[in-house]
Amino acid sequence: MPEANSLKAWMFWRHGGRRPDRTVESFPGSEGPVGHDSAASLGSSGVKWPIRPGLLMSGAEMMRTRRRICRLSELEEGRGRLFEVDGRSLAVFRVGGEVMAVDDECPHRGGSLAFGDLQGKTVYCPMHAWPFDLRTGQCLDVPGAEVRTHGVHLVGDEVEIEL
Repeated sequence: MPEANSLKAWMFWRHGGRRPDRTVESFPGSEGPVGHDSAASLGSSGVKWPIRPGLLMSGAEMMRTRRRICRLSELEEGRGRLFEVDGRSLAVFRVGGEVMAVDDECPHRGGSLAFGDLQGKTVYCPMHAWPFDLRTGQCLDVPGAEVRTHGVHLVGDEVEIEL
């Protein structure tokens, strides 16, 4: 099986002549990468291609990290607030007793959603008024445009965000 041997040789070279910590796993008919390491298989084509380490994670690694950002009482109803958490800009909103968080940057021109106009559970980018549903992150006017949403947990009066 030369394909498997060439993959092993590539992985050996990629890891500086040492055995990689993780292995590539695949199964027939998969539509995308299904393992985690420096290479993965694409479906039944047998094509191998490099991926960034950490791009695909095991079940234990998939648990998101929670970070405390503020007290619930510090969030004003019906307004956004910008937070910098672990190098990431997040727009956090308190709407009708719920707290929702999305990545702050609009995918269109980089407007700060934290300073956008909030109407119900939709925030409008302050630059060009692209509307984003805070529950899903989907842009309501431009198919395919979206921002990442983040889970929010209330622990007493503390607000925690999943990264």
